[in-house]
Amino acid sequence: GHRRVGKWAVENGTDFILTYGDEAAYIADEAKKLGGNVQHCADRHEAANVLRTIANAGDIILLKGSHSMQVDKMLELFK
Repeated sequence: GHRRVGKWAVENGTDFILTYGDEAAYIADEAKKLGGNVQHCADRHEAANVLRTIANAGDIILLKGSHSMQVDKMLELFK
């Protein structure tokens, strides 16, 4: 399932894919294999820091993750 997400993201023109966590590494691997612009981070703190450096006003950012990945807390770190 995760590899299909990476493939879909690249095939549908996603500009940048930022992932974190063990399972999300499969998304990053597949997207990289297909030429996507991808960065995989070790944890949500690193991901929030990366997001802070690349996000611009007007960007559309989709956050997707299971409750156990604490994506809501990553969003708080990004603010």
